[in-house]
Amino acid sequence: GYYTQRSNGTWRIYDADIVTSVGRDWASAGETCSGTEFRIEGVMVHEVGHLLGIGHTNVSGATMFPSVSACNNGPASTEADDDNAVNNLY
Repeated sequence: GYYTQRSNGTWRIYDADIVTSVGRDWASAGETCSGTEFRIEGVMVHEVGHLLGIGHTNVSGATMFPSVSACNNGPASTEADDDNAVNNLY
């Protein structure tokens, strides 16, 4: 992402890119998961969390947890930890 510091000391995000790995197999929620694919919805919600300025958490099951298992679309729904991070920033 690209940030600029405001006169009051806070930061403003003015541009960001999200790139997915071409080395992964992707599936969407409406597709059958083979067991090795990753659900694109959950990964994108996680990456948008970074775009908003949120880092990783150690709370297992939260969207911003640093890893996810294949076929797990749980990160597509935010948990209390994720919601608190957004509320603290915005």
